[in-house]
Amino acid sequence: MAAVGAISLNYLIKVLFGRARPQLWNGIVDVGQYSFPSGHAMISLVIYGFIGYLIAKRYPRWRAWIFTLTIILIIAIGFSRLYLGVHWPTDVVAGYAAGVVWLMTCILSLEMWRIYRSSGRNSQSD
Repeated sequence: MAAVGAISLNYLIKVLFGRARPQLWNGIVDVGQYSFPSGHAMISLVIYGFIGYLIAKRYPRWRAWIFTLTIILIIAIGFSRLYLGVHWPTDVVAGYAAGVVWLMTCILSLEMWRIYRSSGRNSQSD
C-alpha cells in the first residue's frame, strides 16, 4: 500500500504541476515524464523508509544503524537524480517532502491498525 500510494501521489503531483525537466546538458538518460517532484526521491524514501522502519521495529538494538544506512541510501538516490541532470534540486526536495508525509501516514496507519487489532484480541478474551 505504501508503494502504490507513493506512485499514485507522485503521478498526481506531476500532472498538477507539469514542470519541464532541466536541459542542462545532453542527458545520459531519456526521461519522458514531468520533472516535479522527483519520483525516484519520493518513492525511494517511502519504500526504503518503510522497510527500514519495519526492520528497526524487529531489531531495535540495530535501530541506529538501520536508520543511518536507510537515510544514506535515500540521499544517494536523490543526488543521483541531480547528477544525471534529470531534476532540479527543488524537484528532489519536493519528492522528499511529499514522501515523508506519505511515509508518516503509512506508519501511523500501520501502528493504529496494530493497536486496533491488539485491543480486539483483548476484548475477545473477556
